[in-house]
Amino acid sequence: MADNKQQQVNSVRIYDPRWHTAEGISVGTPVSQLQARFGTFQFFGFNWDYGGVIFEQSPKLKQYVQTLRLGLTLGLPRGSCQQMTPDCQAVIGDQKVSSNDRAVKRLKAQVTSMTVALD
Repeated sequence: MADNKQQQVNSVRIYDPRWHTAEGISVGTPVSQLQARFGTFQFFGFNWDYGGVIFEQSPKLKQYVQTLRLGLTLGLPRGSCQQMTPDCQAVIGDQKVSSNDRAVKRLKAQVTSMTVALD
């Protein structure tokens, strides 16, 4: 993203799993690993405008992402919801989903992008 005059870069979005934080968080990190490290959090259901965006963070996760100026977006592995199973229905659409939801674990939700603020 750039400023209004498009003279400087404000943030960078990362899709490459080779880039990671010092603690090993990267694209592909399972939600279960984030939860084990930082506690339960909530995110918006998948497959819509704000899909996978974490909106309610545990205190540990909030401090972590604020310190690093990092945004994490979650998603499902490719093809995991090709058939609308009850697990898929439980985590798709305009709704709030807990990282603790069994469907999230069974579908192996993971980090799909990381955004680093530079300004």
